[in-house]
Amino acid sequence: MKKVYRYYFKILIKLFVIFFILSVFNLYVSCKFFEETEVTKEPTKETEEITEEIKPEKVEEKVDLKLWISSEYLGNYEEKGYKILNDRLKKFNNENPNINLIFEVIPKKDLDFKIIKTFQIARDNLPDLSLVYDFSTVVEDNIVKPIDDLISDDLKNEIFPFATTGRTIDGKLLGLMLNADAKLLLYRKDLFEEVDFDPDKAPINWSDLIGKGELLTKDNNEDGVIDTWALGLPSKSMGKITSDFIFPNFFSLGGKLIDNEGTPVFHSEQNKEKIVDVLNFTISILNEFLISERASEEIDSLFSGYIHGRYSMIVADSSVAFRLRTENPDIFKKTGFALIPGKYTTKYTSLTGPTICLFKDDSEKKGAISNLLNFLFETDFYSQWNYYNEKLPVTKSSYQMSLLKKDDLYQFFEVLCEKGKPIPDSYSIYEVLYNELEKNINLAISGNITPEDAIFQAGEIIDKMVEE
Repeated sequence: MKKVYRYYFKILIKLFVIFFILSVFNLYVSCKFFEETEVTKEPTKETEEITEEIKPEKVEEKVDLKLWISSEYLGNYEEKGYKILNDRLKKFNNENPNINLIFEVIPKKDLDFKIIKTFQIARDNLPDLSLVYDFSTVVEDNIVKPIDDLISDDLKNEIFPFATTGRTIDGKLLGLMLNADAKLLLYRKDLFEEVDFDPDKAPINWSDLIGKGELLTKDNNEDGVIDTWALGLPSKSMGKITSDFIFPNFFSLGGKLIDNEGTPVFHSEQNKEKIVDVLNFTISILNEFLISERASEEIDSLFSGYIHGRYSMIVADSSVAFRLRTENPDIFKKTGFALIPGKYTTKYTSLTGPTICLFKDDSEKKGAISNLLNFLFETDFYSQWNYYNEKLPVTKSSYQMSLLKKDDLYQFFEVLCEKGKPIPDSYSIYEVLYNELEKNINLAISGNITPEDAIFQAGEIIDKMVEE
């Protein structure tokens, strides 16, 4: 009997062992199959489509957005203009928890240099966005990226044409002008009235400027020394006369410094005649007609001369108008503002300004960048910010805000921006061209060379640079 039990017991043991072995084998096969299925699974059209559908979720993930901005706009947080922008950037971070906006304040004088040097040494170290003063350099070095698809259609429609025309290269918008600067003629209405001129009618062309200038230039003591000059030009430095007076007149005649390919054409036949014409006129009002004086190197000399009645009119940029309003409200009330008179008429002024540019074309950050750009140009904030920084907004709606609308100076600027044209920003060769022109124009005005030679010699140097 014991043998029978022992026999059945052995059979059970064998069956159990077989069952155990089969179970282990089955488990192994199942795991192997699952592992191979996961590893060898190839992406299909369906899985790719699913990936595309969940891409928006990636935008909602935390992204770092780096912005370099000038100390001109962020620095002394006790000043209202700085505080408004600082609070705005903080608000952006609070309203967009998925976007970590990191802004670094760079001294204004160092900003453009730092951008260029960083690009040359390690492009990856550039920020996503930056304020740029010399737009031509970032275009020349192909640093800047298009932003056409990053700003809303509403914002595009709000921006004055000069601000986009001056930043569009080969049909692509390469930056947004943050604000504008204008070249203006400021004139003393009270001094106009003293010689029976209509205080609301500034000179409208060169002939009118000369005609009025001859009566506004006075030797009050009859001692042979001029006490009041009709016109004060920016400074003895030809840089200011060239940029604030000669070039605006050249552009008003349809002149071009550089063509669409970046080649200097100011000395071509159709342009040379125009700039020589402007030079001859500038020489005539400085020498022959004795209606203008070149102030000293510092802008304070021009400003002070205007305040104390030494100049009935001055050529200056918009910052001088704001300074006058703040520091000398009595003289501000007696001041008229006009465009710089051209040969035939004051058709328009030239405007330029700092630009917000994109340096990195990162698809995962596009949504964040778009949000930031549109956020900075929101009308209520943008109007206040420009008002307290004494800048010219580049959007139409900003001038309709009550803060700016009730301001006489901004009412003038609104009309000016509607008619304005961009100062031609092109390539880095522009800087060399400008310096050569400045040097040669100074020689021409001093009588050392003719205006024709001034243009020809500068043109030869630029042509050699282009050939090289």
